[in-house]
Amino acid sequence: MTEKDRQSQLDGKALNLLHQSGAIRKITVLVGSPPIAVLYSLKNGVHGSVYTTQGKLKRWATLDATFKWLNSIGISMATIKFTRWLPKIYEINDEENSNDRLH
Repeated sequence: MTEKDRQSQLDGKALNLLHQSGAIRKITVLVGSPPIAVLYSLKNGVHGSVYTTQGKLKRWATLDATFKWLNSIGISMATIKFTRWLPKIYEINDEENSNDRLH
């Protein structure tokens, strides 16, 4: 069986049923920049991304929305993987700070 044969597309309802039956090995939340995706791995080696019931890839804009959805289907533990994520960096202007210093 090839690697492509071991991938599947599950929606939230199917993922919930597999979670209740104990078939899920690992849930990973993939955070690049928005959108955020959820990946799963089953105990039989099948893995994939979560899809909507209409067959579109399910994505979220924020981590809290992602975890609220996971919690709503009964999943309370997940691994977070940050890829290509850069926090906002605030630059400090040294000229403004030099005026505040005592000479």
